[in-house]
Amino acid sequence: MSTEKRQQLTHTSQEVCQQARTIAHTILFMFMTVAIFMSCVGVSIVLNLP
Repeated sequence: MSTEKRQQLTHTSQEVCQQARTIAHTILFMFMTVAIFMSCVGVSIVLNLP
């Protein structure tokens, strides 16, 4: 019984790790997109300055 419970716990922790990794990737991707967008806006503002 204890072995079964331990396997279940390991499986659950693996699922949680996978979810956390997916969320981290999503946040990182959004952050990168925002950073690229902001840098593009900054460059265009600098180029448009008289």
